[in-house]
Amino acid sequence: MASKNPKKYYVSAKYNAAVDATATGAQTLRNTSTIPKGAVITEVVVDTKTVVTDAANTMKLTGGGVDITKAMSKAERSKTTPFTTVLNGAVVATADADLGITAAGAVSTGYVGTFTVGYFL
Repeated sequence: MASKNPKKYYVSAKYNAAVDATATGAQTLRNTSTIPKGAVITEVVVDTKTVVTDAANTMKLTGGGVDITKAMSKAERSKTTPFTTVLNGAVVATADADLGITAAGAVSTGYVGTFTVGYFL
């Protein structure tokens, strides 16, 4: 049963390609938080600490069993626009799951970013 007084929560995960995987495809982030099933995801902030030079044309943030963001372009996760909101429309988590990414190409070993997700539960 949904709460009559939902609370706002934030989770975040840091992605450091030099330490985490740089391969194409789905990856659970090493320093991550879990989004619970039923969470209504309302915001995403991408804070990139380095210039994006990787070959990945797009990268999606995943968690709670769903794609949280649309496919983010290099520009949407670049240092020149570090706080970009890229939410994939109305998103409700379908499972308890950690934050992760799905990269459409290899990620450069110099990429460092933090993903913060806000949700109601």
